[in-house]
Amino acid sequence: MSLSMIGMNHKNAPVELRERFNSNCVSGFPGADGSDLEAVSVFTCNRFELYFYDRNRFSRKVFHNWLNKIAVSNPVYSECFYEKAGLEAVKHLFRVVSGLDSMVLGESQIMSQIKTSYQAAINAGCVGKNLHSLFRRALEVGKRVRRETELSKYSISVASTAVDLAQKSLGDLGELTAMIIGAGEMACQVARQLKSREIGRIIFTNRTFERARELAEKYAGHAVDFQNFRQKLHESDLVISSTGAPNIILDSSDFVQALNGRFNKPVMAIDIAVPRDISPDCRSLENFFLYDIDDLKNVVDSHFSQRKFEAEKAEAIISYEIEAFRFMTESANAGPLISLIKERTENLRKAELEKFISENHDLMPETLAKIDSLTKSLAAKCLHEPISFLKEGIGSHQAERKPL
Repeated sequence: MSLSMIGMNHKNAPVELRERFNSNCVSGFPGADGSDLEAVSVFTCNRFELYFYDRNRFSRKVFHNWLNKIAVSNPVYSECFYEKAGLEAVKHLFRVVSGLDSMVLGESQIMSQIKTSYQAAINAGCVGKNLHSLFRRALEVGKRVRRETELSKYSISVASTAVDLAQKSLGDLGELTAMIIGAGEMACQVARQLKSREIGRIIFTNRTFERARELAEKYAGHAVDFQNFRQKLHESDLVISSTGAPNIILDSSDFVQALNGRFNKPVMAIDIAVPRDISPDCRSLENFFLYDIDDLKNVVDSHFSQRKFEAEKAEAIISYEIEAFRFMTESANAGPLISLIKERTENLRKAELEKFISENHDLMPETLAKIDSLTKSLAAKCLHEPISFLKEGIGSHQAERKPL
């Protein structure tokens, strides 16, 4: 199997490195450029991964050349990447799409993120039949895990973790004002969590004002224009930012001005964007407390033991699905091999028959026809057992495995 993957995630790479791989950067990867290379890039706030199908096995060279091109060639970074090949790469993708490799065990947003990455690679012309087969199967595995286990029931999202952290730090949210910067799915999740904790007031802002207004109407909040939202920072006890901006949108000067108008009341900011929206130098400000996506890993998960039990059930499903995928792949590869064997056998038969005829000119046409028929029959009988093994042997082996 010519499949491999290279990546980094929240477990082995800090956010300051992960944020260098923003969506614009990822879309610049060469992918299928007229070669036999297929490639799908997966980018989320917690991971950056590239999946390759590469018959010529030069994907590693292409990848590292690309890293140099985008100025991520520091030798220290090489320790943050992990590489997997063959069925290990299949297993990794199945675990990722099932939420088993996420910062928040069992989180469901990863499925839509994988689907979006897969579709983007299709649109870029980077996906052939091999990665089509892999990613379609992976998405089905993710659905099965969520259908047959209660992993999602006991999971918590990045959004809920962020609000948990805010509530733990700030106490009762009923008299406080929160500002949500951004209007994507993460922002919607944050708004739902804040409303469920009975937050006093929510201010929404987004580059597209109409979208901010839609969220404000849905969650009984207040929308402000993105060009003017800094003027409302002094009203905000909690700022949660989750935009797709490629660069910092708030720095220490923005919060110094806001803090001056709060009369020593503290501000808590949670930056769940990657790349980060809020400059790390804000941590030095008095009465200002900044947390980023990596800090959320330290939030206590009260449902860990139950989710761990559900995760074990999910791992069993994935083990079965890996074998099913292996069988499917090997079966698909058997067809061209069988055709090749038949073609070469027929060519050998014809060559030997022509040689025999050239040495025996006095044979009657009826005899030649019988000899031709006889050699065809012999060839078919000789091929029957090995072809049957290729067609059915793998399937018979697979049939011994019982579905979970």
